[in-house]
Amino acid sequence: EPLFRSHMILINVKSIEVKNNQKLGDLDGLAGIQNVTGDIAIEDLPEITFDGLSHLTTVNGNFRIEDLETTSLLPLAGLTRVGGALAIMSVDQLTSLEGLGDITEVGSIDVRSNDNLVSFSGGLGAVATITGQGAFSGKYYVVVYSNEALTTTDSFPMNGITVDDHVLIRSNPVLCGSANLLMNSFWSGVGADTIVIRSNGNSCPS
Repeated sequence: EPLFRSHMILINVKSIEVKNNQKLGDLDGLAGIQNVTGDIAIEDLPEITFDGLSHLTTVNGNFRIEDLETTSLLPLAGLTRVGGALAIMSVDQLTSLEGLGDITEVGSIDVRSNDNLVSFSGGLGAVATITGQGAFSGKYYVVVYSNEALTTTDSFPMNGITVDDHVLIRSNPVLCGSANLLMNSFWSGVGADTIVIRSNGNSCPS
């Protein structure tokens, strides 16, 4: 049986932290929440689904999703803005970011160590503004790091990058087209200050 049930309706809350609950199966008790004025952290929940956050539209702070076994972000399809860092880390069953396709503004993006993430298809393609809030190491506005199965950067939100931004794309072993990244449509309209593309494609055919 799910461990977290409630009929409480909460339209706005300051923050949400749900961590290290090994048998928690859902977040249905949070189903009324639409706006979070601070941060959300959903971490180390091997059986969780995001159905309880299907009404969420805005997060003014950071939204951290880490160490989950969920296969889908589709319940987050109503989310349009994350004011701080949107971090998706060690969610090893995800194959795409489908469900994040309506987000138009983020502070920063950190996608790392997702072992089965093949592409960004269906997610983040609508991002038009990246403000730099919550940037990794206080510097990198966009991080794509150590995603073992990532083969393409198509659909990634480069239109939001501006002249002061820093981008890090590193250690994605089967990102085999990385040598051509600076020459293709991936960078259409980009004016990033610092772009680091390093150690990708190490497992690609020679």
